[in-house]
Amino acid sequence: MALRCLAAKSTPHTARDTATQLIRCEQTLTREHLASRQPHGAKTLQRIQNSAARLIRAQPAYTRSAPLLQSLHWLPVDKRIVYKLCVLMFDVKYGSAPAYLCNVCTDERLRSTSRGAFLIPRTRTRTADSAFVVAGPSAWNVLPPDLRAITTKTNFCNRLKTHLFSN
Repeated sequence: MALRCLAAKSTPHTARDTATQLIRCEQTLTREHLASRQPHGAKTLQRIQNSAARLIRAQPAYTRSAPLLQSLHWLPVDKRIVYKLCVLMFDVKYGSAPAYLCNVCTDERLRSTSRGAFLIPRTRTRTADSAFVVAGPSAWNVLPPDLRAITTKTNFCNRLKTHLFSN
């Protein structure tokens, strides 16, 4: 509601700056909810992102947001969480992640090490499933083998985003 009022009273430049700040805020919140996957939090973040996309594109409130997000090259919140997890796992795989993450996801991988799959520890609760030690390898192992085989981070990030947009 407040975004619609702002959009009516602002210039396109001001609207874009405001939306950019909202998205930065949303990205910070995404990092906080990275693996928690709380449905309520993700829905709230998705509404913020949808409103920001409508604001930037100067579209009315009832406009479908999916095409707007795609035109802005923004991943939806749930896919953005997967993107962040996979990028962290890429860093773990090649040793550029912080030591505490590298220690949690040790190199003791499955026999499918040649395919780049990580071991996913068994858990008994949904809360434990949201821990990075489970969520990170789970997101990584779902990726196609050719994507997991990429060795440069820039190329990996570009291909991963393309893969997530296509699925």
